[in-house]
Amino acid sequence: MIKTRMKTAFVVAFALALAVASAVSPVMAAGSPKGNPGWVGNDYFAHHTDSHLKELLAKVERAHLAGSNFYAKWHAGDIQYALGDLNYTLWVFPNHPKALHYMCAIAKTTEEYSLPIEPFQTALEKFPQHAITHAQFGRYLVEIGEIEGGMKKLETALTLDPDLAPGHAWMAEAYLAAGATSQAMTSVTKARELGFSGKIKGLDQ
Repeated sequence: MIKTRMKTAFVVAFALALAVASAVSPVMAAGSPKGNPGWVGNDYFAHHTDSHLKELLAKVERAHLAGSNFYAKWHAGDIQYALGDLNYTLWVFPNHPKALHYMCAIAKTTEEYSLPIEPFQTALEKFPQHAITHAQFGRYLVEIGEIEGGMKKLETALTLDPDLAPGHAWMAEAYLAAGATSQAMTSVTKARELGFSGKIKGLDQ
């Protein structure tokens, strides 16, 4: 019943995404100002080499992804306000990995499984070159029961970066979810060789 509900939510989410493909950006929701001031839609991963983006990222994270704002609201159960902070962060940096991660966490907690779909689509449409974003999306799809779609995203990620350790770990989770134990162990071995030391769902308790 739970998996059916998750799959139904996912199908509905994609239908809605196609219907609003030409509409306003999905992160223009609670917490995001209207209009485009010219400093939105930035590549998170460019901040390493761009001093302006580094400063902008620091400001956005201080105001919307810190203990006194997002985390405080989330832990207090103020989900809509917490989402507002994530939406703002993703409005300025659509592929912000931590904001996308917590968007997935809220989606699973609230069973609003469609929440991260459009943000991930926006991030990948703007910046398809970063393997980690494909991998994050793939893992989320696997977690909500869309194993085949998730594996395709993970395959894309590992094509872009064959040495992406989390990508191999999350692919192992996908294989385990699909019952492909042999392939899963191959991915586990590769992930460990590349330095992944975290838990692998379905293998580590």
